[in-house]
Amino acid sequence: MQIIKCNVLKTKASVIEKNIYKDNLKLSQEQKDIIIGNLLGDGYLEKHGTSHRFYFCQSGEKMFYVEYIYNIFEPWCSSIPSFSFSRYKEYNTYTKAAFFRTATNRSFNFFGE
Repeated sequence: MQIIKCNVLKTKASVIEKNIYKDNLKLSQEQKDIIIGNLLGDGYLEKHGTSHRFYFCQSGEKMFYVEYIYNIFEPWCSSIPSFSFSRYKEYNTYTKAAFFRTATNRSFNFFGE
C-alpha cells in the first residue's frame, strides 16, 4: 500500500492532526534561501504567540511570481494566494496586491529572531 502525503492544513482535519503535520515539516534549503532573500528585500515574518509565519506579497501584476513562490511553500500554506485592493483617495487610484501566508511554525523562529 502506498501512503499519499497531502497538505493536511487545507483539509477539515482536527487541530491536533494539523499540529502534528506542521511539527513534521522541515524547511528545505531553497525555502530558507527564499526567506532570507525576501527578508533582505521587502518580505517579512509575522509573529503569532511563540511562532512566526512567512508573509509574501507583490503587486498584482506579479501574480506569476507569487504563484511560483507559493508552489515552493505550498506544504506550509492553508490557503491559496489572495488579492487585496487599496484605494488612494488623494489620487483616486487603486492598487492590487497578490499575497500568501504560511501557517505559523517554530521553523520560522530562527529567521524571526
